[in-house]
Amino acid sequence: MPFGIAWKGPTTPEEVLQLQSPSGYAWKPSSACIWRFVARGAGKVQLTFEGRALCKKVTLCVPSVDIAEFTIRVA
Repeated sequence: MPFGIAWKGPTTPEEVLQLQSPSGYAWKPSSACIWRFVARGAGKVQLTFEGRALCKKVTLCVPSVDIAEFTIRVA
């Protein structure tokens, strides 16, 4: 997920994917936010992330919301 956005989520059913720690951390070499998962069982799950623009306190910015959705299938 790209930098410059405060990402929230996802909630996942633990029977398919398990969120690993650390999650939602910054990876500066790629300018990306990283979430790690481990497959726990077969199935299909949709991951939905909600992102809001990071605005500096002294600057006005247009509030915006980004939605990123991913469908993961584990066989």
